[in-house]
This record gives sequence, C-alpha cells and structure tokens, in this order.
Amino acid sequence: MKKWQKLGLGLLTVAAVTSLVACGNAGSKGGGDDFLYVFNGKGEIADPLKKVVEEYGKENNIKVKTYTLSVGTTNGNEVQTTEFGSKTPPTIFSSGTLTNWGPDSGDYMQDINKIDNAKLKKLADEIPAAQRLTAKNGENFGLPYNIEGYGYQVDKNVLKDLFVGDTDALLADLKAEPDYISWQNFVKAVDTYIKEGTVSTVTVNGHPYTFVAEKKGLAKELNGVFVESGAELWTYQNHWVSFPLNTVFENVSAAYYAKGDEGIKDAKAALKSEIKGLDFEYSYMAGKNGAVKRGPDFIDSATGSYDASLANFVAHKGLGHL
Repeated sequence: MKKWQKLGLGLLTVAAVTSLVACGNAGSKGGGDDFLYVFNGKGEIADPLKKVVEEYGKENNIKVKTYTLSVGTTNGNEVQTTEFGSKTPPTIFSSGTLTNWGPDSGDYMQDINKIDNAKLKKLADEIPAAQRLTAKNGENFGLPYNIEGYGYQVDKNVLKDLFVGDTDALLADLKAEPDYISWQNFVKAVDTYIKEGTVSTVTVNGHPYTFVAEKKGLAKELNGVFVESGAELWTYQNHWVSFPLNTVFENVSAAYYAKGDEGIKDAKAALKSEIKGLDFEYSYMAGKNGAVKRGPDFIDSATGSYDASLANFVAHKGLGHL
C-alpha cells in the first residue's frame, strides 16, 4: 500500500445533507498496489455506493473496500476511530461534523481548496454554502453525497378507512396546512376517534373532513396516531434538533465554531417550540398492543426501537411515522 496521507474529502451531514471527506491513500493506476477504502456512514445507500466503488476499482486497476454502518448506529465514531488506527485506514469517509476528524481535533480531512484536481475544485465551488463542511478560515472539507428529508409518513390506506370522501385531497391539505393549532386539532380528533369512536368533522387547510360513521377495516387496528422510536436517541437528539438550530445557524460549521451562547440565545424560542412539538407528538403514541405513554415501554429497545416502530407502522397500529 502507498503511504497513507491525511487527505480528507469528507462525507458531511449538515441538517439534511451528508457529505464526503477524503484522507487518501489511493493514487496511480499501479497494478493493484494502491488501495481505496470508503467508509460510509449512511446504511441506506450501502448497495449503490459499494457498486460505484467496485466499478471505480476495476476502471483504475486498484484494490477497493467499503464499510457501511448499519442504519441507526449510535457508536459510529468508535468504529471509525478503530478503522483510522488500522493498517489500511479509510481513504474517503463520511462525517457530519469537524469534531474528531477536523483541523482542530485530528486533522484527517483534506482542504479541497488545496487539491490540484480542477474538476473536484469546480464541483466543490458549486456546492451551496449551507451544504459545505467549512472551517473558520474558509477551508472546505466536504462534498455532500446524500440528502435526507425529515417528515411524517402517512398510511394512506388507513386514512381511507378513517374518513369519508377524497382522502387524497385530505393528505394534500395536511401537507399544506399552515396553522399548527389546526394540525393539533386534527391529531386530537383522530385520537378521540381511535379511543372512543367519536364521529366529528375536522377542518384541514380550510376544508372540512368527516370521520366514517363506524370503524372499519384498517381503522380498527389503530392504537394511536403516531408510531415512535423512543429508544433511539438520534431521532430527537440529532434529527429533531436540526429544525430549531437551522433557524439560527447557516450550516453545521457555523454551529461548531459558535462561542459561548452565541446563536443559542437567539434559538431559545425555536428550541422551546421544538420541545412543545415533541411533547405533543409523544402524547399520542401507538404501540403493538395499545396506546403508549412515556415510561419503560417508550425507551425499552424491545418496544421503542426503530425496528419496533416500523413494525407497528406496517401493522397499521399508528396513522403516521416520523
């Protein structure tokens, strides 16, 4: 293997973006002496990324390797640290922060501004500022390679068994509803119908929608409005907190280099709203055998894991999944 250099082309994750960082050991087409190792933090794209890396290896006659963290892994930094200490550390790796790998704590990343490859520089220059992994002196350490969207998945088939009329229009109105109180009223009405069978009419985005007169089909399977992954800290520590922080900081680097309470004092209102939103949502949770309240069942990995929440959603125990 060629001598490993700290070249970091980072795979970065800012709010809803994941970026690529490099710390290279692959170089020429040297008959297999070079080695490209891609460390991937996004399990959702494991197969296509592996295919791309293998194709690159064949085209350039070099050995390649990919390692992908499974979805929801919470000890990714520990695994990555172990790989950095190996005889063949990653050439390209994913990171959502400058912590651990950036210039102030390890310097495993290559500043793209100092790379000779004109095409790579051109690509980096075209990345919007909010999606870059930048340091305080203007260095650029990452290229986005994955986009994530946060939001609710709604079981359309259950929706059809809950309401009279055009549920496609209802779904469109739920997406377009600008008033948070109206959204809350909709959730409360669904919860009351699930628990008590109370028929009512709710207004969503200015349009009325009425529950069916009697529970039928999949609506009878519902145990709550939302299915949640309470045992997975990343769902509300990482994902949810992006919403209020994005109202203050331009990107993850701005948050990283903020001093003292810089920015945080400006985010207090947004953070309070986030907490209220979580509190509201967690008050209408569905479990496998009934409604779930915050407590042991909420944080137990057997009942509150991501896999458990998906299983409940597939079994139509809740109308929506975050």
